[in-house]
Amino acid sequence: MSIRSKITLLVGLFSIGAFASPIELSVTYRDFEASHSDFEKQILGLQTGMVSTDLGEDGTPVLVDGKGTITSASTFNDWFHNTTASTVYEGSIVADQTNGIITFRDNSFFPLDQYPHQLNNTHNYLFTMHMENTFTYQGGETFTFTGDDDVWVFINGKLAMDLGGVHAAANGSINLDAAASKLGITKGNDYSFNLFFAERHTTESNLVFQTSIKLESVPEPSMISLLGLSIFGLLGFAVRRRK
Repeated sequence: MSIRSKITLLVGLFSIGAFASPIELSVTYRDFEASHSDFEKQILGLQTGMVSTDLGEDGTPVLVDGKGTITSASTFNDWFHNTTASTVYEGSIVADQTNGIITFRDNSFFPLDQYPHQLNNTHNYLFTMHMENTFTYQGGETFTFTGDDDVWVFINGKLAMDLGGVHAAANGSINLDAAASKLGITKGNDYSFNLFFAERHTTESNLVFQTSIKLESVPEPSMISLLGLSIFGLLGFAVRRRK
């Protein structure tokens, strides 16, 4: 195959990919051990009112009441901060995007299985996840969620979904228009979106959400940059072949 035909094939693949609709969302994972006092403890079911209705100054939830499943503000601080209690992994989740609707569904959500497991189980349980994003409020947006364990969603720094506690998969929904006054949002302006998730107990882990909020995708290299790198690679291959 000539260099020209290889480049043409590459451009054709990029053209096909342009019609695909996945969206990659940045997240931060923190992996814990069962020795942490907030993990693999009592199952007391869905608990609301565990965190403040406002994010803390550092952009993370503030504990108000542990409800028998969180030891203290100090142990809760480990969940979404870089401390010696956890191992931090930067990652992403890839959702489907169709007609402006973003959908993610994983009823066996174990994103850290490639790392050392705790509890000698098949899966790597006991972790938290933080998705930090921004969006422009256009009006009419909704967000629905099903999952376990703790899930808190903050929009514009205000608590919009409260599904705390160690529990089976629980459901929640947000209608931004109906909650606009409480959240302090106005159409046409940009706002923060923060989802905090904790998988604290064996043996299930569900993460399912659907939203019409236009969340920002992980920046991708431009097609020109990728094509340029590929051309250099092909030229290098051709030069090596000629030697």
